[in-house]
Formats: sequence, C-alpha cells, structure tokens
Amino acid sequence: MVDPAMADDGKLYPVFTPAIVKEMKKLISAATVVTPNYTEACLLTDRSYDDKPVTTDALLSIAHDLTARGPKQVVITSVPSDKGTIRIACFDAKEGTYSDYKVKRIPFATCGTGDLFTSVVTGSLLQGKSLSDAVKKAASFLSYAIEYTYKDGSDYREGVQVEPALQSSGKTDFFAAPGSEGKVLRIDRPDGRRVLKFDGAFGPEGCGLP
Repeated sequence: MVDPAMADDGKLYPVFTPAIVKEMKKLISAATVVTPNYTEACLLTDRSYDDKPVTTDALLSIAHDLTARGPKQVVITSVPSDKGTIRIACFDAKEGTYSDYKVKRIPFATCGTGDLFTSVVTGSLLQGKSLSDAVKKAASFLSYAIEYTYKDGSDYREGVQVEPALQSSGKTDFFAAPGSEGKVLRIDRPDGRRVLKFDGAFGPEGCGLP
C-alpha cells in the first residue's frame, strides 16, 4: 500500500521539488495498492490538472495508466465533482471492476484525513473485503469522522478526532452508511480487448478503453 502524498489542489506541497514525482513513480511500481488524490494521480501519469468535474472515462484512463506502472489496485481521492460533493474512484485490475462514489463536501480541512482513509482501506482489504467495499467503508467513516471533528469545534491543527469519532459511532455499519453513493461496473476482456459495460449510470454500454 502506497499513499503517494506529495501534492494537492493542482500543485506540489511546498516542501517538495518536481524531482519527487520521478521518485514516487519508482515507489508505486513496487506497490500492490496506491491511493493518490486526483492531483497526485495527474502528476504520476503526466497529465495536466484541472479543477473541473472529471468524467468517468477520464478517471478510468488515469487508473489504467497507473496500473500499467505496477500496482493492480488504484484508489483516486479528492476528485473534482459537482458543487458540494467530492468524488472517489477505485479500479481493481485483478477483478476487472471500477467503483465510483460521491461524498458530501464538509467545509472543514484538517490533517490526518488521508492517513485515516488509507488505514481503513488497508484494514478492510486485510479482512478479505473487496476494494470497492473497502473504499466505501473508508469513505463513509472518514466523512463521519471529519463531520464529527467539525461539529465538535476542534482546532483544525489538532487533526481529525479519530478516537472520539470511533467511540461515538457505536455499531454503525459503514458499509451501509449514508454519505457515499456510487455505481459499480465490470470490465470484460473479449479477445483481449478491454470493453467497459456500463450499468447505465455512467454512459453508453460498450465504451472502449485503450
């Protein structure tokens, strides 16, 4: 599992130079799962960043390029979406599935959210959950934890309030929790050609993926 934390909002973090991108490409080549945000995914696949809503075809193309670099499971977070939401996409090249979720954008930013998201995904995968289920659970719990922290009035510099959020969540089933919505599609490979079969939520059936 590699979270290539180096950038956000279309630019590298101030502590890094462009050289980090080349080194991060080397690192993800040894990973099974990678969890870049949209900015990092663009940098790792040599694409330009745009903060406009991203199409499913574009996300699939990025995910496909990332798996070609080594990892077989890709999760892309913080994808530009409709007003008031954030999009999360995941692609499992081993199973041939793509999942796409939207979560409510909470007007609060703090540190540790990426670490928490990746931790929940990792734990769920180790429990034998599918990548899609792992991402749904992580997205739901992270949304809950951020909203809890926001409503608690905590200083953003103290980070997300993980332990109190866990205690207050009780027996909430984050696999079924509201706050994330999405569809799953399966990718068939007749005659070695990748063909996307949509369930009607994303676009016309049979779009090609190079």
